[in-house]
Parts: sequence; C-alpha cells; structure tokens
Amino acid sequence: MSSWLVNLNSKFAEEFDIRFDGFIIKEEEKEEFLIKMNKIARKVVELTDLKLNEIDLFECKEIKEKCL
Repeated sequence: MSSWLVNLNSKFAEEFDIRFDGFIIKEEEKEEFLIKMNKIARKVVELTDLKLNEIDLFECKEIKEKCL
C-alpha cells in the first residue's frame, strides 16, 4: 500500500511566509484528511481577511514505499 506526502501549496506558503513541512498519510486516509484540512482552511478564511485566490491549498505526492 502506498502513502502520500501532503504539503501546503508552495506558492501559498511563500506568499504568506508559512513554514510547513507537510504530512505523510496512508492512502486510505487521504480523501478524508484533505476534506478536514480544507474545512479548516475555509474557517481560517472566514475569520480573517485571507484570500486563497482559487488555488489548490495542498500539493500531494504519492510515495510508493510503505511509510506507515
């Protein structure tokens, strides 16, 4: 079973000077994880003046080796 490396979108992280190392998640948890993280991002947008400019907030890369 493969795993996924999930990082904050690099352009977004650079624009707002966010240091984010990312997460490694199991393949079967990827969809649920991204849904939860996007809910958090929407709440941050609601509570601040932050504009996400219609970008994908996360970049995902498959890792073939079993990491978890």
